[in-house]
Amino acid sequence: NRVLEVFLDQTRNATSLTFPRGKDQVNPSAIPTGPDSMQALMPARFSAFGQGAIYGETHAAWTGQFELAHDQADLSEFVPSGTGKAGSTQKLSGDMVRARAAMRATGYFAQPALRLETRSEYWSGNPLGTDKAGKQGWGDAEDAELEASPELGMLSGRAQAGMGRASRMADQVYWLPRFGALARLDLPLGFAAEASLSSRAEDPSWETLYRGNPARFRFASPDVKPRTDRTARASASWAWSRFSLEAGFDRMDGQDAWLPRVLPNPGACAALADSEYIPLQGRHCADSSLTDTLALGLRNYSSEIIDAWHLGVGLGLGNWTLGLRNRFVLSRTVDDPDLKATLEDLSVPERVFQGRLRWKRNLLDDRLKLDFAWDWEWFSTRYAWSPDLAGSSRVVKLDEYLDLDFEANMLIKTFTLYFKVRNFNHDRYATEPGVHPPGLNFRFGVDWMLTN
Repeated sequence: NRVLEVFLDQTRNATSLTFPRGKDQVNPSAIPTGPDSMQALMPARFSAFGQGAIYGETHAAWTGQFELAHDQADLSEFVPSGTGKAGSTQKLSGDMVRARAAMRATGYFAQPALRLETRSEYWSGNPLGTDKAGKQGWGDAEDAELEASPELGMLSGRAQAGMGRASRMADQVYWLPRFGALARLDLPLGFAAEASLSSRAEDPSWETLYRGNPARFRFASPDVKPRTDRTARASASWAWSRFSLEAGFDRMDGQDAWLPRVLPNPGACAALADSEYIPLQGRHCADSSLTDTLALGLRNYSSEIIDAWHLGVGLGLGNWTLGLRNRFVLSRTVDDPDLKATLEDLSVPERVFQGRLRWKRNLLDDRLKLDFAWDWEWFSTRYAWSPDLAGSSRVVKLDEYLDLDFEANMLIKTFTLYFKVRNFNHDRYATEPGVHPPGLNFRFGVDWMLTN
């Protein structure tokens, strides 16, 4: 009932895909501009080393886990100067210490649980050029959460409440409350209904706040404040044997949402306040490019509301199972006093289709177990800012995209051989220059259990 684990993790990553040239490449520019320039990756190296210990206990009435860890990371990245192959290498290093504790009273009603976490981080690197970040930075964060999962006959639920604290440089401290509740009613004949409400305040990551990264088209936004996402969901389902149906509705209300200063919308500039035209020198950004600081730098908008409904179906036949879930956006509006009208967030796709096809079979008297699965996610068209790495960006329409994943597992007694592929057709994510694919990822290895 007592487990002690000591771990050492090391990661090394490097890329050498540097400045590929598209068929429409303009010499002597080293920045791809052609439609077939989809791999505009910059030379970069990343290494991380982590060490720590985890201790856990399990008893009839309670279970607990405790962790103490330290991580160190180093990054070097080439930053181009705009045109040509000139540029400089940006280096960044960081240290983080974290402690976690989690306990659950499994022997009591509703199984109450408590989770605590604290983190401290220090990093150093090249200055960003703002008065809120220099050659080094530091911060700390704390978090506490309570959870309960009661069950009363056909009615079950879960409730959570938590509070976080984030500390930034320049004496900025933010409190991040969150809470949520979920209720589920299981009815006769396989019918069920479920509803949930949640609210969560979230602080931006350190990279979003302070670190400039032109090679990956991210621009730091030190003035961005925390956002609060309020979500409401409701659904009804029916299941019989290995067949199931589900339909529901969800709303996301983001307060102080993080979005580009000018939304990736062909008509967004027409709704901006007069003060927003000053950096553009009177130009209409729907007709020309926009500076990266406006296109890629984030700001807080008063609210963003996304309403959507979804349909799902599940089917099983023999060793095969199929699950489908389709989501349709009804509205995706952004509102703010600086806007002359309510705008749509066209970076959110109107339709997303998800699915999973799985095949499982046990052989040799259950001594050999095979498990294969395909996962896919299809996104409809959406808009995004495409930078040219020379200080300007333009609005582009991204085509539909199908994300394909595959995994295979083979269990032989106490050994599990696994192989996973993520983003099979990643190079079709976007054909526009300056919009990066998510990257193709392979994982394979073996898991060994001491007992079967």
